[in-house]
Amino acid sequence: MTEFLNLEFKAGPIHVVVWEVLYLLVLVLVVSWLLNRWLFQPILGVLAGRQARIDQAAGAQDEMLARIDELSRRQAERIAAARREAVERVEAAKAAAEGRRAEEIGRAREQAEHRVGEAQARLEKAATAAESTLKQDVKDLSRRIAARVLGREVA
Repeated sequence: MTEFLNLEFKAGPIHVVVWEVLYLLVLVLVVSWLLNRWLFQPILGVLAGRQARIDQAAGAQDEMLARIDELSRRQAERIAAARREAVERVEAAKAAAEGRRAEEIGRAREQAEHRVGEAQARLEKAATAAESTLKQDVKDLSRRIAARVLGREVA
């Protein structure tokens, strides 16, 4: 066996000793194992953790966007309900005015028109206030999402 390990091959300027080749092969395998264990695996672990945090932030962003959509839907429902209520009030005022005498019909119409104007002004004011609030909420939520994704405060 030792004769095989001491075996040398010579072919012109190339001189190969079998035990040196085996020694180098063992060294390459050991270094490969050490690099894998102490360098590559920890780096892969860090990268996997980073990807998990990115995925978590994306999930949080999706949740926030869903919440924004839900809040927008609710606000639209409130505005629609306020409009329906204003229309119902106008219709009720008209129905009451039709039952009165001819003299009171004129006054009732004036009052109904006045009420419609006030209701529309309140509705417009409420819609403007709701839109302003919604825009501010969207800005705040967007900043929070951006801050969470970027990991720092956003101006």
